[in-house]
Amino acid sequence: FLMAMVNLFLTYYSYQQKQKNTKWVLHTYEVINEIQMIESSLKDIQNGQRGYAITQNEDFLKSYNLAKQSLPQNLTYLEKLIKDNSIQTHTFRKELLP
Repeated sequence: FLMAMVNLFLTYYSYQQKQKNTKWVLHTYEVINEIQMIESSLKDIQNGQRGYAITQNEDFLKSYNLAKQSLPQNLTYLEKLIKDNSIQTHTFRKELLP
């Protein structure tokens, strides 16, 4: 009987740890995805500025304006995602916020 109880406890504990680890893996992927979205927006802003400066073609400003509009929302969401990590939050505020 005692072995069965120990086995049951260990199984339950293992399941709980797996659930916790899965949650953190998904969270990490969400943070990485948001960083990639920010990087993409920054590239669109840079390319739009450069393209317009070189050609004076206003079509380049479409991607520039869309990216510039979405960037603050992406930054806000990333900050929310990393609020559980004080080192990441500190680095984020130091490096990315004006």
